[in-house]
Amino acid sequence: EADIVFIFADMTAHDIDEEDTYNLLRALAVKQSYPNTNLRLMLQRPANKAKAIRAGIWPTQCFSINELKGTIFALSGPIRGWSTIVSHFLMSENTEEDEDGVARTEAKHEEWFAEFKQGASCNIAGFIIAERLAGLKFEEFVRLASRQGVIPLAIQIEGEVRVNPIDHELKVGEVVFALS
Repeated sequence: EADIVFIFADMTAHDIDEEDTYNLLRALAVKQSYPNTNLRLMLQRPANKAKAIRAGIWPTQCFSINELKGTIFALSGPIRGWSTIVSHFLMSENTEEDEDGVARTEAKHEEWFAEFKQGASCNIAGFIIAERLAGLKFEEFVRLASRQGVIPLAIQIEGEVRVNPIDHELKVGEVVFALS
């Protein structure tokens, strides 16, 4: 028995609409078989999110990853360092080895490189608000979470991902996206 079911899109699928359609069908099958199960559906296209809502998936239970990417891109201009954070999630580091088998990096002794490596080890994660956190303002929640090394960035509110909604009061079951 599951507390929540996540259905993730295959980001390497050749036919995005077909992938979204199959995932929507999976979500509908879960809802039909287990109507009280908490569900989160990741789709790629915003238009397919609208189809999912029309098919009976609650807006709070689905999101479009391309919509989220668009929001991140829109924020990348005015926020200093944002593009660096995003690039950490989009690239991997290949270290070259010298003849002795020792990993070498030209900038390994520079301070900025140490910070870069630390930032590159972060992940972006989504999690659901628990009852004990319900009622907190997003701003208060960010302060609490940052003490644990987690930086909340956005929250899915009624099916829409909103970045840094500082005055929003958290509700049980909402999805928060954070750096960890």
